[in-house]
Order: sequence, then structure tokens, then C-alpha cells
Amino acid sequence: MRGFVNKQALQFLLPLLMLIMAMEWMHPWALEWLEYQRYAVREWQLWRLLTAHFVHLTPWHMAMNLASLIVVWIGFLRGWTAWRLWSLVFLGSVFISFLILITDPELSGYAGFSGVIYTLLVAGLVQGWHQEPVLTTGILVAVAVRLGWEQSIWYDPTYLDSWLHAPVYPNAHLFGAIAGGLFAFCVRLPRSRFWSVRDRQ
Repeated sequence: MRGFVNKQALQFLLPLLMLIMAMEWMHPWALEWLEYQRYAVREWQLWRLLTAHFVHLTPWHMAMNLASLIVVWIGFLRGWTAWRLWSLVFLGSVFISFLILITDPELSGYAGFSGVIYTLLVAGLVQGWHQEPVLTTGILVAVAVRLGWEQSIWYDPTYLDSWLHAPVYPNAHLFGAIAGGLFAFCVRLPRSRFWSVRDRQ
């Protein structure tokens, strides 16, 4: 328990969990005003590009994403600073929504944190590759296979309909993974003292 409740958890993980759960508590008002809606974004409700990822369609939808977030944080992100993680959440959210806006004119609405989880997962894997290259490469390959399957004709996006009340939107996962890879490679986070990988306790 002591290893779980550290400075990073108090500054990032727990506030993020509480924020997402608060949005669910305010359902359906929060979903109506915060989810990605293409027509609303085109009418300059630009906050939806960010807030869409913090609201969910059902409590089960939220619970699955929160469980995934905790697993990714424990496995790949516990050495990162809270500031760095919040920055990636913000940038990943906007990046995913922007790509949805410009690539999928048929999609009228979207909500959920799963795409941002892929941003955090891929960024964590890429940044940690030098520590465990074999294991990290294996996980990255598994992620790539999963994303490829989701984009294939064999993937059924309705398999979680009973829990989500809507089909899975695999493009959000793909866009999130792209965001994580781009940020990890291009921003050069570990080379800057400002983006220090280790928290100073």
C-alpha cells in the first residue's frame, strides 16, 4: 500500500480517478455537455475535444477504463512525474479528438478514456524500452497486433454493446497509440530537466 500511495499517485492517479468518477456521478448532464459531438465542435464548443475523454456512456464503460488505467500506471508509468503524465493526458486527448474530427466526418459522437490509455501505454513502453528491451518489444508487438485486429474486417465493434450501449470505436485506440509514440519520440522528454522522469520525493 505504501508503494501505491506515493507522491505521483496523490498528484496524478487519484485526482484523475476522482475526476472521471465525478463526471459519471453527474451523468447524463456531463455526457450531454462534455462528450465529443461533431456538430457542437464545429460550432466552437472546443472544450469537447478535451472533455470527451473524461465522460463515459455507462458505469461499466467507466469501470473498465479505470481498471485499465490503474494497470497501465502500475506497470509502466510509476517512475514518471505527475506533471508529465497530466501533460500527456491533455495532449493525447486533444490529439485523438482532432484526428477524429478531420478523419471521420460520419462520427457524430464519442466518449471514453480508452484512447488516452493507449497514449499513456505506448509512451510508457517507448520511454522504458532501454530498461527492458525484450519485454517491452514483446508488449509493443502485442499492442500493434491488437490495433491491427481492431482495424480488420474480423473485428466486431459491437461485442461490448450490452455493457457500453454503443459499439467500440477502435480508431480512438489507434489515434491514442500514435499520439503516445509521437510524444515519446519527438518531444524527447527524458532529455530535459523540466520533464524529469523521476519524481523528486
